Amino acid sequence: MDNKEIKPENPPAFASSHGTDKYEREQVGMDLRDYFAAKTMNACVIKNTWVLSYEEVAEISYKMADAMLKARIL
Repeated sequence: MDNKEIKPENPPAFASSHGTDKYEREQVGMDLRDYFAAKTMNACVIKNTWVLSYEEVAEISYKMADAMLKARIL
């Protein structure tokens, strides 16, 4: 995860750790926000009944992912 701080509200989607203690462990894989965005993007592409640019689909997907993460902590 490239020195990115892992926040509880956006945990790794497929957690896997390496190392022997909490200081050596490195989380690898995508985070939950990216996972949610990918799922939303897939649905947008499959059900694309309107014309959207790639940038619009990506923006909508991450907005939906952010809403999904927020809903998890409510």
